[in-house]
Amino acid sequence: MTASGCYFALSQTDIQKLLIVRDNAELLYFLQQELTMRRDDGWRQWTEGTWEVLHRCLGDGTLRRVGKSVLAKCVVGGR
Repeated sequence: MTASGCYFALSQTDIQKLLIVRDNAELLYFLQQELTMRRDDGWRQWTEGTWEVLHRCLGDGTLRRVGKSVLAKCVVGGR
């Protein structure tokens, strides 16, 4: 069984905040307090378990983050 997933649209401010996160505690705080608390569904898209299928289709068929392709890092991977 796959885990549920959700994509969040990021503003420039969100991106700047994410790029200065130093550890997992800060990342968790950002995700919980800034992204998941947004009530506007225009900023998020629920994917349920399809994130895994998308990653496999765009990558090499596995859940690894391999290759230089942007597509392989679109769902899981990259900065």
